[in-house]
This record gives sequence, structure tokens and C-alpha cells, in this order.
Amino acid sequence: MPSPGAERGLTGRCLSLPPCRIALPPAVLLLGLFLALLLNGCAARPWGDSLSEGQLPGVVKVVETIRLRDAACPPTLAGDLALFFQSPLDSQAIQGFLQFSLPDNYRFVVSNPLGQPLFLLAGNQQEFQAINTSRRQYLAGSLLSFGRRHNIPEFLLHGDWGNWLTARLDLPTAQITDLYADRQGRGVWLRYPTGSGGTEAATLLLVDLTEEVLLSRIVEDQEGKELAVISYRKQLAAELCRQPQEIEIKGLEYGVDLRLRLSAVSFSADEEHYTLPIPPGYLRQYHP
Repeated sequence: MPSPGAERGLTGRCLSLPPCRIALPPAVLLLGLFLALLLNGCAARPWGDSLSEGQLPGVVKVVETIRLRDAACPPTLAGDLALFFQSPLDSQAIQGFLQFSLPDNYRFVVSNPLGQPLFLLAGNQQEFQAINTSRRQYLAGSLLSFGRRHNIPEFLLHGDWGNWLTARLDLPTAQITDLYADRQGRGVWLRYPTGSGGTEAATLLLVDLTEEVLLSRIVEDQEGKELAVISYRKQLAAELCRQPQEIEIKGLEYGVDLRLRLSAVSFSADEEHYTLPIPPGYLRQYHP
């Protein structure tokens, strides 16, 4: 959204007391509209030129070190989660306790100050269960249909939740199709083909070679358009899995932005599949 100063620069300033208008020729208006669309649709890429052949072996060696380290991390994590959802029409925040087991199994519990559960959610990328204790309500069904009813971008529903959340680099170095220098000198960008058969065609990862952590993930569609930009901050210490404690997802459909803040994170080697028992006497609703 243009700043107030930018708006004044476009419209000019009326010095007379009565209301006034500044008339611009139609050609100028059309030119301004064209430039606005051009600037909004062609944001500069954060990567620059491809690396030279002499740089490749050293970069690939560090990337392989990160991949092997991440592969040794346990598949299940738990921690306190603050989730912030923002769209042009809505803004919400919620806090609770998250359990997540790769690749896509989850349970999220919101409790009152006394530790009594108020809301519980569990499932995976195919189905979900939800319990609202204050309404004595149980809800279950297809995650895809739930997302469509609430205008949740389908790309977000079908995305690689495990890698998005954990920022682990699990793709073999042999699949890298190109390496680029970062324009801001933060590290190196790796390009991978997504190959999932969906709308996404490529994933670009910004790796800090010094700290050996993933800083950003950009997912593109078949035409090179960004489907999501994911940023990672405040990674855990080097002796632990380098789990980021702040995750930001931008560029989603409908102008949706997500921010996640994790704390008190722990890991478990057990792979979990979470389900919620149906409380007796609760109203049951099912959505196919």
C-alpha cells in the first residue's frame, strides 16, 4: 500500500479552500496504471548470478553436511505455539500446545489458565478432528473441504508441512539444478525441482553456509510465480536440531499471511498418529 507521502506525490496538493480536482490527461492515467501493475507484478528476485564451477564443490559439501545432520533429527517435535493469521478481511491469533510428527500428523490443544482444554485439533493432510469443550461439540471431516469453506489456500493445505515447519533440508544434493549468489550476501540459493505433480514446480532454498541453517524457502509454480515465501529465524543452538522458533509464510492466495512462534521445543524419536476420542454426550458433526 503506498505511503501517505507517495499518495500526495501522485495527486498533488490543493492550496485553495474550496474542494478542487487535478485533471490529468487520459494517456498519463493509463501510463500510471500500467507502471503500477508492472511494478507490483515484477518484484526483484533475491538471488543473482549462478555460482562459478569453482565454487560448487565447497557449497555442495556444506549442503550435504546440513542434510545429514537434519536427517538425524527425531521425527516428532512438541512445544508451545503462538499462531498469527492475517488476511485482508480478518486477523486472528491463537496460542496452544503443538505436537507434530513428520510428515504431516499433528495435534494442537488450547487450554485455559487452569490447564483445562478448551479446543483440541488433530489430524493430517487428509482429515481432521476438532473438539470444542465449551460448546460440547465434536467436528470431523475432510481437510480439503474445510479449507475451501474457510477460504484457506489449497496450496497451503497440500504443502510440504514437515519441511515447512522444521526447516530441514532433506533433498539430495544430486537434485540441485542451479546455485545462485544471494543479492544481500546472506548465503547461497539452491534450486530444486519440486516434481510433486501439483501446481508447484520448483523450490528455492536460501542457506547460510556459515551458520549451516536454512533462512528462507520460496516455492514457485510452473510459470515461475511465487506460491509462498517462508522465512526462518531464531534457530535453536547448534548442538540441537536447528529448529527455527519463528516462521513467517507470505505470498499465499487471498492475501493470507501466517506467523508462527515456537517455544519450549522438545523432540521425540517416536512417530505419532494423533486421534481424538469422541467425548460422550457431545454434538457430532461430520463434513465429507
